[in-house]
Formats: sequence, structure tokens, C-alpha cells
Amino acid sequence: MKYKVSVIVPIFNVEKYIERCAQSLFEQTLDDIEYIFVDDASPDNSMTVLQTVIDRYPLRKDHVRIFRHETNKGLPQARRTGIIAATGEYIQHVDSDDYTDTSMLEKLYKKAVDEDADIVMCDFFFKSENEEELHIMNPYEIGLNGMKIRENMIDGRIWPNVWSRLTKRELYQQIPDKYYPVGNNAEDSVFTIVTAYYSQKIAYLQEPLYYYWISNQSITRLTTLERMISNQYERKENTSVMARFLKDNGIYEKYYLAIVRHKSWGRNQLLYMLPNFRAWWTWMTLYPELNWTIMFGNKHIHSGWNEKLWFAAIALGLYPKLNKYLLSKKYRPNIIWRSGCPCKK
Repeated sequence: MKYKVSVIVPIFNVEKYIERCAQSLFEQTLDDIEYIFVDDASPDNSMTVLQTVIDRYPLRKDHVRIFRHETNKGLPQARRTGIIAATGEYIQHVDSDDYTDTSMLEKLYKKAVDEDADIVMCDFFFKSENEEELHIMNPYEIGLNGMKIRENMIDGRIWPNVWSRLTKRELYQQIPDKYYPVGNNAEDSVFTIVTAYYSQKIAYLQEPLYYYWISNQSITRLTTLERMISNQYERKENTSVMARFLKDNGIYEKYYLAIVRHKSWGRNQLLYMLPNFRAWWTWMTLYPELNWTIMFGNKHIHSGWNEKLWFAAIALGLYPKLNKYLLSKKYRPNIIWRSGCPCKK
């Protein structure tokens, strides 16, 4: 059977959420969907719960494929298992603790066909037990007739996720091994840069269709010091993959600031752990080349007095004593702080 969309859902320790997620997918208004669930050695009852949901949708049941990892391999590898197995014209990634509008796939697929687009993006909600925040793309991110979307995706100016966009399967399946994400943290950013580079046309549907669930169990919401530091080293590995991809394709100089943004945005999450010494030391030593750039600038960045003072304040341990000023938009330098911190999930 020829599928229009393959939905890939990695599963690990989400028994509280997988029913809601799967139900939103099985109730999609689009036909011809292939469902790929990847059990990444989940230690809980997620797969049992999933099977009960599958049984409730007999018309979808024959279009479900389940793959199991014997050991936990992490989110990038779970997604990769799904990508290799996918047969649909397009791929939609869904995190297993999130859920979607039931019309999402039909609307995104129609937009893709109508505009002959390789990627179609939509707006989304940040959702928690007590809050709901709408995230929409700004006009500067899109540009006239969507001409800026591809550029801004590569340049790190658009929220780097894979779950609020429908992407042609061939864009994922042509990614060489050396450009695959390594760790869990910032793996979306790697996929975003690579697929945007390979794409010919990217479209935007101005409608929120995805619900991004924020819980204490989400990878980047774990706020223990050990987890936060581990996250940053995973991000560093994936940032190296991004830099290698840009260099190998001769566009590193053009998108140099994208790498600076990814390094800075990740590293600055550690500020919320200060004045802990290990958090400060990790912040200081994680990217020594970034420290040099902030203090002295380079051919891409002309470091001003505010960059130098901001860095000196962190280095001297004046954060969090002066956090009111150091984190304010008035004083924090744009070149070393990307909007959106702390990260949502």
C-alpha cells in the first residue's frame, strides 16, 4: 500500500501519556497513514497501554508497525529506526508525550501537495497541566512568500524541532551516517539544518496543530545538575555534527552565527544552576573558543563593551547576584543569548 504519511513515535517511559498521543494519531482525518512506533527498551507499561489503544481502532490496526530495541539507544536512534523503516511519501515525527490536532496530517499534507513543498511547518502550543502558550512564527522568520524560512531554519532563527513539520521522506533517508545526531539534546537542531539544506521548497501553514507537552520527565526539563551538565555535553556533540555539515557543504562561514547561537543558548541554561561551582566551571570550560570570541571578537563578530562586561560578570561569579541585570534584555548581548531561554522541554 502506498502511504501518504509515515508517523514515527519513539516510546520510552511514557505510560501516562501514550494513550492520549496514540488516540490523537489514530483519529486523524487523513487516510493512508503508516504508524511506526519504536519501543526504545521502555521500562514501564507504555507498550501495553499502546496495544490497548491500537485494539480500539481496528481500521488503523493493519497499518501499525512496532519496532523494539533490546537496549535503550536514545531518541536520535529511535527516530532513525523509524526513518529507515518508513515508506510514506512524507514523515511526521511525534514525541510520545505530545499529541496533535486530529486534522493536522490532512492539513499539512494538503498544503505540501498544493505547494509542491518538501517541508510544511505549522504553529503549535506549549501545553502543561496548568498552562497553554501559543507559539507562532514571526513575519521576519517567514519572509515574502515564505522565501526566508529555509534560510532561517539553517541559521538557527526558527524554533528547531521536527514535530511541528511534515517532511518528505527522502530528505531524511538521504542523510549520511556522519550527519546523524549523536545525543538526545539538540538532536532536533541537527535534523533541522540538514533537512532544510536538502529541501527545495518549504511552506508554512498558519495554524496551531501540535501540542507540545511540558512535564518534569521530558529530556531537557530534568533540572538536576548532573542531567543539565550531561545535556550540555550531548549538545556539544550535536553542535559539532552541525558544524561539520556546514563545513563539508561549504557554507560554514555563511552560517557561522548559527553555531554560535546553538552553543550559547545551550550553555546559558547552566546559569540557572549558579552559584553552584560545577555549573559555573562547566559554563566556563565547555566552549573556550566561544569565550575568546566574546572577549575579543573575530571577523564574524565585533565584540562590544556589553559583551565583554557580561562575560566578565559571569567569570567573576557576579551571577546570580546581578541576575536581574545580566538576564535583562537591556544588558544581555544578543550575539550570546538567543531568545527562548530557558528551553521549554
